[in-house]
Amino acid sequence: MKIALMALTLINFKLFAASFLPIDVHERMKNSDLVIRGFYLGKSYKKLPTGQVVTEHTFSVKESAGIESNEIVNKNSFKVISPGGIWNGLQYKVTGAPKFVEGEDVVLMVSRGKFGLVFPDLAMSKFRVVNKLGKETLVSDIFSNKENIGRISYDDFKVMAESFYGGALKKFEADKFVYSKQEKVKTGRSLASSETSEVRAKSEGKKFSFFWLTVVLTVLGAYWTRQSSKKVNKR
Repeated sequence: MKIALMALTLINFKLFAASFLPIDVHERMKNSDLVIRGFYLGKSYKKLPTGQVVTEHTFSVKESAGIESNEIVNKNSFKVISPGGIWNGLQYKVTGAPKFVEGEDVVLMVSRGKFGLVFPDLAMSKFRVVNKLGKETLVSDIFSNKENIGRISYDDFKVMAESFYGGALKKFEADKFVYSKQEKVKTGRSLASSETSEVRAKSEGKKFSFFWLTVVLTVLGAYWTRQSSKKVNKR
């Protein structure tokens, strides 16, 4: 069940009043396709082909689940859009849209939309990471005092997320990924190129060995043929 209907978020409104139901985290995960943990970097505004004004939020990804490496071109520029924003001096305000503070450590439940990644449950798709006495807790801006709705331990969230997103939240080892249909190559690392060189060298070595083996067998064959002919002639 969606708390904020996606159809409504595709329409321009100067004012949209969102009301939220106390749906638990377990159910809200069903609305999303992936989850990320990262730091908020900033925002910009743009207008979609539909005419809708949206805010594009940028994050630096620390961990993720439910998304392939090739979908994240740059982990330091991961973008998610929300309805509303400013365009040509006019403000398109959508109450219920998530709000962020620069540098904020957040966990986001995100869906794939027609024009990019979106927050399926608006503000309830976002959790702030609160660290108390070495224990991390996820706290929502909505129903922040309700356990398993607006508040949940990060450890419990990760266990729950693993079953929904097909794998555990994992950290990225490289800054950038370049994707092609045939292979995925991590840039900025010499390992991939050295491995490729090693494989190429082995392949060329095999070709070189096979060539000389062929030459040797040909010479031996000619020698034995000649020797056989001599024996026949002597008879």
